[in-house]
Formats: sequence, structure tokens, C-alpha cells
Amino acid sequence: MAGTTKKHIIITKLFDSGGSNAHFKNLVKYLGAQNVILILESEDQLAYLNDLSVGRLHKVKIAPWLHGYVDLNHLFTSNIKEALLILRSLLMMLFISIRHGLANVTISAVEAERHLYLFWLPLVKVTYILHTQPISAMTPYTPATGNKRLSKKRQIITVSQSMKQIIQQNWNISEAKEKYIHVVYNCIDESGFQHGASGNFAAGKRLITTMGHADSRKNPQMWLNVARSVTSAYPNVQFVWLGNGPLLSDFQNATRETPAIHFNGLTNNAREYLANSTLYYQPSINEPHGIAVLEAMYHSLPCVVSNVGGLPESVKNNYNGIVVDPNNIDEHIKAITNLLNNDNMCDTFGKNAYSRYTENFSYNSFKTSMDAVYHPAK
Repeated sequence: MAGTTKKHIIITKLFDSGGSNAHFKNLVKYLGAQNVILILESEDQLAYLNDLSVGRLHKVKIAPWLHGYVDLNHLFTSNIKEALLILRSLLMMLFISIRHGLANVTISAVEAERHLYLFWLPLVKVTYILHTQPISAMTPYTPATGNKRLSKKRQIITVSQSMKQIIQQNWNISEAKEKYIHVVYNCIDESGFQHGASGNFAAGKRLITTMGHADSRKNPQMWLNVARSVTSAYPNVQFVWLGNGPLLSDFQNATRETPAIHFNGLTNNAREYLANSTLYYQPSINEPHGIAVLEAMYHSLPCVVSNVGGLPESVKNNYNGIVVDPNNIDEHIKAITNLLNNDNMCDTFGKNAYSRYTENFSYNSFKTSMDAVYHPAK
């Protein structure tokens, strides 16, 4: 925040791309880079930090001593060791906070329950931002922590209403504590963006773009089956998947002989692809929110997305895109071909996508929602 001198400790894990990176960048912008003490668990994270261009942070610390999870399901002696590791982490974090004027602590967690024990820090305001879908609590410690520690000084932020409901259910959070779980939709880094489509990426071709890690959660096999069906019927259509992931090489090999279907890996010109796409397609089977869909909406693209997680919170069916059953290939194909066959629908949905983005998912919306957590009205 402009003019503030309050320091904020952020604990996170960085990647080569993804929604958690985008959220981190906007979080630093919101808090002010000069106020951020960033804690990373390993030095290899520094390369990703340099790529993010978040400005000059107040301090960056590597903390391999920071314990990950509370896991008290072992023998008595193992549990004693676990408790000592947790206690050491709490004392070290408290020391760092006091050293920086009782700095607030924000955990930007990409793994559910990781560092949740920091809710037990005394004196310090702690915010837990969760980017990934939690399963049932690993130990009774998790619901106990939530129900005992959630308060004005111990709050959870998540990235969609769907995620909030899952947290409440899987961590057994009581109704009385629900008000301390907030939804703050992610937003993109708009700097340098030129919204709106600008024609075809390849002359005479219509491009359908997908972005994300090539892993099972993103449903690349469904994507490939749909792409094969659509391109066989529409020779002027190309599908492209942008992003790394554990399944990337497998799908690159599977599409080596299909010139209209591409798994291109990580790219630095994703914005160029979006600006020249006809529509955006996200067939995920697990998606807490979906930052790539917001980028597509910013580029005025109609979107075809699965009815899972936060995707239908971004894409309103038959308004700025079409929402489909993640497991029904016929629905996917029908939605895409309907848009390919109807330029007016594409144009209307695309305009609506940009309007919906600016109304609900812009940085101003992000800032307003964060103010409710970090600077609540008295």
C-alpha cells in the first residue's frame, strides 16, 4: 500500500509459471515491494523470483529450517522430534517478525496445510492464502488449528467460492469461523497487455489456445481427443497447448505427426498467442480458479471450460463462454464447433468476457478484496 511502512513477511514457493506466481506478484504490488521480507525454502527459487520482476524487495531470506507440515502420526519419540521442529520454526519466525517491527506474516501456500501451524504464532497477524484444493485433513491438528485460531488476526484467503466451500468441508471449519475465510479472486499482471484479438496467428488459420501445466489435473487426454475430432472436421483450425509439465513430452510425441495440434511447452509470448486466438479452451478436471482463463477473458476471447472448481465462477455459461461437463467429450466438441460456426456468438461472448474481467477480476477488484483482509474497516 502506498505510503505504508508496515513490513510483511511472505512465505511461498515459486514456479516457472502459474496462478500462484501471478498472485504473488500482485500481492507484492499490493503490499509494496519495499515492505516485503520474502522467505523461500531453497536457493533454486531465486531464479524464478528474478523472472517475476516484482521490484526490489526489502529482504529475501532462504530458510531451509522452516518446517513443512504438522505430522503427529508416528511413535512417541518421532512426535517429540516433530514438535521440536515446529517449535523451532515458530520461534525463528517470531524472531524475524519482531526484528522487522512485528511484521505481519502471509503464507502463500501451493500445498494444502503446508505451514498452517504458523497460525499459532503469538502477537503476529497471520494470513494463510491457499492456492490448491485441500483433501481431508491429514491430522486432527488441522481442523483444531482452524477452529481455535481463525479470528481477525488469523484469516484464510482462497481463490474461489468453490475452494472456500471445500476448505470448510474438508477441514471441518465451523460456521462460526466461516467469516474468517475470504475469497479473493486472482488477477493477471496487466502491464504491457493489449486486450482484444487481432486476427489469426497463422495466415488462414483459426487458433484455439490452452495454457497450463501438462498434467492429469488439466485433462490433456480429453484435450487431445477433442482437438483430433475438431481438426479433422475443420482443416483451418489449429489447437495449441502452452506450458510445461510432467506429461509434456508424452503428448508432444503423440502429436508429432499432427501438424494442426501442438504442445509447445513454456513460451514467453503467450500473450501473442492469445491476441491471435479465436477462442480459449480449458478442459480441466481440477481447477481452483484458473488464471489462464482470466488472461483469455482480458484478450476478449470466448471460453470453453469445464464445470469444475472456480472455472464457472469466471465463465458464465452462454454469456462469455460455454461451460461443459469435464468428462463428456461430445459437450466439448459441440461447444467449440458452435463457436467456430457462429462469428456473432464469438464476438458477443468475447466482448462480454472482457467486460466480466474488468468488473470482477481486475487488479482494482483484487485490491478491494484484499483491503477487507489486510485493512478491515474498524
